[in-house]
Amino acid sequence: MMKRVSRSLRTVRMIRETDGAVAVEFAMVAFPFFMAILGLIYIGLLYWTSATLDKGLEKVSQLMYEGRPLCGLAPGAASPYNQACLRDRLCEQSPLVLVSEAKCKSGALFFDLRVVKGDGTDSMPAMVTNGTVNTGAFVDEPGAVPGKIVMLRAALEVPNLAWVGPGMSTDAGKRVVMAASVFRMRALTEYMNAIR
Repeated sequence: MMKRVSRSLRTVRMIRETDGAVAVEFAMVAFPFFMAILGLIYIGLLYWTSATLDKGLEKVSQLMYEGRPLCGLAPGAASPYNQACLRDRLCEQSPLVLVSEAKCKSGALFFDLRVVKGDGTDSMPAMVTNGTVNTGAFVDEPGAVPGKIVMLRAALEVPNLAWVGPGMSTDAGKRVVMAASVFRMRALTEYMNAIR
């Protein structure tokens, strides 16, 4: 009888003891919790990068509109603006958190410089097609001179660590964040009159 009572008391004590239960519950909850926190931080950085790219493109567009010399005029060139130079200026102006400036300049940022008619007949190929960046959609059209309508488009590839966020996912495990700006370049004489 004593053995039975002591066995039942031991069983009751084992059921009541919860010393390791907290550790087990923490282990079960901690991983999903920290993954959710890291995901939220990444999505915040993704939105920051998107807003920074948009603001940087707006700044480059404003400087072009005003006729500021962002790029040197190459001998025989009709316009002082070209795709490579404007891409570099955008990378320098934008503190892109998820991509370094060097990586931005060396191929993470795709830049499109077009002179458009603005009557609805201009063709604009998609920047991302079939899960990859359409490199043929990014051209360097000459003729960005005062009085012309200019379209700038930028697509930045960043690491894709979340299911949601701005931009589009690619098949290569990247996310493409995009920005665009369209404006009519101001005549230089108008700019000079506005300063005076």
